[in-house]
Amino acid sequence: MTTQAFFDPNAIPEPLRSPIESLFRGENLKLPVLSASISKLLNTYNSDTPDMEVIAKLVSTDQSLAAHVLRISNSSAYAPVNELVTIDDAVRRLGIRAIGDMAIGHMVLNGLAIRENLVLKKLWRQAAVSGLYAYRIGMAIGLRGKATLMPGLMMDVGRPLAFGLLADAEKLIGEEIEPDTKAYLADLLHTELGARLVSEWNLPKEVGAAVRFHDCYHEASEFTQAAQIANLASELTAWALAPDVIDEQNIMNLQVVKDLDLSEQDLSQLMANTEEVLVTAATFE
Repeated sequence: MTTQAFFDPNAIPEPLRSPIESLFRGENLKLPVLSASISKLLNTYNSDTPDMEVIAKLVSTDQSLAAHVLRISNSSAYAPVNELVTIDDAVRRLGIRAIGDMAIGHMVLNGLAIRENLVLKKLWRQAAVSGLYAYRIGMAIGLRGKATLMPGLMMDVGRPLAFGLLADAEKLIGEEIEPDTKAYLADLLHTELGARLVSEWNLPKEVGAAVRFHDCYHEASEFTQAAQIANLASELTAWALAPDVIDEQNIMNLQVVKDLDLSEQDLSQLMANTEEVLVTAATFE
């Protein structure tokens, strides 16, 4: 299943328009393929009555995923009282939603070969920070068991996909695309590519809303709260990564803070322990 593309092809420079549009609109667009174990895990994660024992078994069968889950489960983001040493412990302590979040993140990291590219690693670090802030925002607004990394972690997932598509376009035209042009095109294409990935993977519709509308959440017809969470997570990430550039008061005055009904105290707590967020984000790699 694919999503309709809404980007304007006329915004693409003429020499690149045909190869990019053919790659973007083609059914053969390269998207990461879910492994069998993660596909089953996500099906269970999305079911009405997910089974914790089934999830623990599915995670355990994928050694790389199991190591990833235990590493993040023991990070300060989830504040374990005691070290979690088994997947059963992690599933029982953190719950199905958190384990599903970690599985999706693991799939993105491996499927897009992010470790192999410095630009993509930087984007992934930002995504991890945004994911952690999205989780904290969810807790702050009372979602509790429904708080999730996904609005922040996945909202810009289309950017790595865009860089991959542009690398394919370079092969087609036989020359490199200028860095500034590449950044412009990634910005132009990433929302639609991210929405297509969410659709292909059959991720929750809340994730699709965050991907599609995080920059314009007032335009979302449903799951507006997920888009709002992604929007604020993005703002907090920009501030956390450049606190000397972005004034803390600017965050306090954002409309999305009011729309999420966050008090000044709530927001101050969200913005506390920035270093902890940044350190925890590193465990996602």
